[in-house]
Formats: sequence, structure tokens, C-alpha cells
Amino acid sequence: MGGSHNHSHGDDKATTNKRIGFTVVCALSLIAGWFLSFSPEYSQLSRIIYVISYLSGAWFAAKHAFHDLSERHITVDMLMLIAAFGAFVVGEYPEGAFLLFLFSLSGTLENLILGRTRRAIERLVELNPTEANVLRDGKELRIQVQDVLVGDRVIIRPGERVPIDAKVLVGNSSLDESPLTGESVPVDKTVHDLVFAGTLNMQGSLEVSCQRRGEETTLARLVKLVEEAQGQKADSETVSRWFGEKYTIAVLLLGGFSFLLFLSLGHGMESSFYRAMTILVVASPCAIVISVPAAILAAIANAANHGVLIKGGVYLERLAGLNALAFDKTGTFTKGKPEVVGLFTMPGCSEEEFLQVAASAEKLSE
Repeated sequence: MGGSHNHSHGDDKATTNKRIGFTVVCALSLIAGWFLSFSPEYSQLSRIIYVISYLSGAWFAAKHAFHDLSERHITVDMLMLIAAFGAFVVGEYPEGAFLLFLFSLSGTLENLILGRTRRAIERLVELNPTEANVLRDGKELRIQVQDVLVGDRVIIRPGERVPIDAKVLVGNSSLDESPLTGESVPVDKTVHDLVFAGTLNMQGSLEVSCQRRGEETTLARLVKLVEEAQGQKADSETVSRWFGEKYTIAVLLLGGFSFLLFLSLGHGMESSFYRAMTILVVASPCAIVISVPAAILAAIANAANHGVLIKGGVYLERLAGLNALAFDKTGTFTKGKPEVVGLFTMPGCSEEEFLQVAASAEKLSE
């Protein structure tokens, strides 16, 4: 079941929904076909329903197997498809359908879990505005962010997100940099300070000079790092995939050899093929190849449910060898937002008086 791991990172939400649909259809038709097979009068209908189960279970595996073949890789996807096809040919319909169901289910579960990281990347990308207010020849123009040049003067009004990495030329403000740093307290900015794409201008209006644009901004580099982290395989996953490829070739050769052997021993064509296919079905290594990715994905999903985000299998695996762990403060062990926990006033001023004055001063503030 390892072949799907290479391709699922790019799958979008629609593909994930399609995977769920195919897996459900595969499971329901497998169950229906199995129940109908007990009644001789429904045997033909049972076979038709099994065909539906096979097609829905094999859809994504076949796509990935042919993609791998075009890149000259023989993966477990191919072995599973041949084994399932063989089971169908020799009349062992439920065995082949069940193989394909397990295969389809593993790919769907992996997709759902990796979807968390994909959504995190999408949220980061959404932070970047698509347009910017640029001063050129004394006029203020609203242009696409990709058209902003290094050195351009950009106006950032209160409530707007910073479109590029820039240096403040005019103005004072405080910016919410939590999307980049996790620090929830706004950071004050004045002339010569740097501001970063994706951060939120809270109060004053700023005039800034573009320092970095497009894919060079801190936010763009952060998105790239998250994508790369997601794509990195754990060492054991890489070994598992390597083993899956070598094992697949060995089993296919064994199947072919056993077919020829049984033929040479005087067994008929049908009998020899049946025995060779039985070897392929029994040897399908789904348990071996899925074991490592399944364990890693389950751990990442479980950690995410408890508020711990692990960027990929390679980092989870390295946790085992840690001797020390360093945390930054805000948002790691806390809620990430400050709140008032106590009130201490100067002598001669009661808490009630202080709150009245503070409320009056804050009445017209945002």
C-alpha cells in the first residue's frame, strides 16, 4: 500500500472527497457482492457488483501505478493491482476486492491527515494581500502585489495587511505579527523599522519602501519551508518504500517462475495460472509497506488532536533521539493571548475608581 504516499501531497480537497467516495463505494459493493454470492440465483449480479468494487478500489492505485511506471518505478501499487486482477480471474472475487479496499482506505486516511498540513499552508498563503497601494510619480496607484518593485513606496493604512517585506519611511504604528512569530502582543514600528508581508497594521498609517517581493518575502519562505517539511519522508518510510519496490519485483518474478514451473510439471494452463495468482495474492505485502506510514500518520493526527503540530514523519522519528527540548513562550504552553489576571492600584485609589477612569479613557478607542 506504499505507492500512494508519493503522490498524495499535491491532492486537493476535491480529490480527497473523491477518494472518500471511491472507498465507500468499494466497501459497500464488496459487502453487497459477498452477501449475494451465497444465493446461486444472484451469482451473476454478485459478480457485476464485485466489478464495481474492483473499479472503485483500484482507481487511484492504477493512476499512481501507471505514473510510477512512466518514471520507471515498479511499486507495491502494481503488485496489488496484479494480485487483485489475478484473484478476479481465478474466481476469488472477495479476496481481490478486499485487497483493493484496504489499499483505497489507507490512501484516503493518509490524504485526510495530510490535509491538515495542506490547510495550514493555505491559511498562510491567504495572509498575503493580492494588491498594494503604491506611490509612483506623485500618484497613488492600486496594483497587483507581484508588480511591486524593490524600492517602491507603498502606503499601508490601518486594518490592512502588509503586502511585501519593507522598511518604514514615514509614520508610526503597531503591527500584529502573530501569523509569523506566534507573538500575540502587537509590535510597535517607527521609521527605519522592518515590516513583513502578511502582518496586520493595527493603528497608524505607514509609508514603507519595498525591500523584498514575491517569493523572497519572509512569509513566502515560511510557506516553502512548511511544504518541504510535509514532503520529507521519515528514514523508516524511505526504507519501507525501497523494500516495497524490491519486494514487488521479487514477488512478480516468483509468480512468473511458479507459473512456468507448474506448467513444466504437467499442470494445465488454468491450474498453473491459478497457483501463480494464489502466490501473488498471499504475498501482497500491504501489512509490511503500510505499517510505517500508518504508525507515523496516526501519531501526527493524534498529536494534532491534542494541540501539538508535527510538521512531518521525519521530525516525529527524530523525537526519539532528543536529549533536550527548547520552547519559545507565547502560544506554546499558553493560549497565545494575554488577559488580565489581577489588578493592583496605587494607595489612595480604589479598584472601582481605577476601572471607571480606564473605561472612560477607552470609551472611544477601537
